[in-house]
Amino acid sequence: MVEKNYKDFIVSILVVLIYPLLPIIFELTLKQECLDTTLTLTTAIYSITVLTTSENPVYLYLSVIPGLIFSILYVKLLDSGAFHGVAAGVTNPGAISIVKESHSLWIVVMTILSIIAIALIHGIERYKRHVTSGEAFLNIKK
Repeated sequence: MVEKNYKDFIVSILVVLIYPLLPIIFELTLKQECLDTTLTLTTAIYSITVLTTSENPVYLYLSVIPGLIFSILYVKLLDSGAFHGVAAGVTNPGAISIVKESHSLWIVVMTILSIIAIALIHGIERYKRHVTSGEAFLNIKK
């Protein structure tokens, strides 16, 4: 029974915490860079969607804060023209290369810290739900 609990926990981490980060993962993998807009929009959506799966209503209420902050930052970046440089084929000053330094290091730091905090909070809750309490991740009847 313990083995099934760990399987449910691992599957829940993959589906709930890793899968929503695929836009960042694919952009980094395929382009070797990640736009500020991708980071901010993914973080905004990540904070709201991940924490809405929580059983603790406080986490849901708190998820609104980073969701709003990164949504507003996303719109500000679009207004600044950072996104339009790529569409026009011009070198994009809003791109974050994993090789070179970026002028928007604070965006990288804030998005990464937010994603880590959300993942830790929810990961601990998922551990308690699936491993400690034995709750199934998906109750699919065969």
